[in-house]
Amino acid sequence: MSALRPVEQLDADARRLLRPAELLERYPGLKARTLEYWIKRAATRRVVLNGRERVLEGNGLEPAILRKGRMVWIRTELFLRWWLEGDIETPLPPGRAEAFERKPLPSRAEG
Repeated sequence: MSALRPVEQLDADARRLLRPAELLERYPGLKARTLEYWIKRAATRRVVLNGRERVLEGNGLEPAILRKGRMVWIRTELFLRWWLEGDIETPLPPGRAEAFERKPLPSRAEG
């Protein structure tokens, strides 16, 4: 049984699919190299090491990644569950994701 919330309960931002560049802009704590590394290692893959074929397990991020040709989108809600809680099945506590978002700087009152 999945602990995921029904889609109707997710806010509009959490349901959005974001491109990696948009995700980096929204969460400045992420680095481009790190996100690229996570995306490339999301799926289970077969590699050859020292002449032997081996299966390397993915990092668990695969359900949050949507690929269409060369384009990549990331399901925000699933990515945040994986990044902040370490597991896509674990629901996020209220307000946990908002703490990591880029906040607009307060404007100075001119006068």
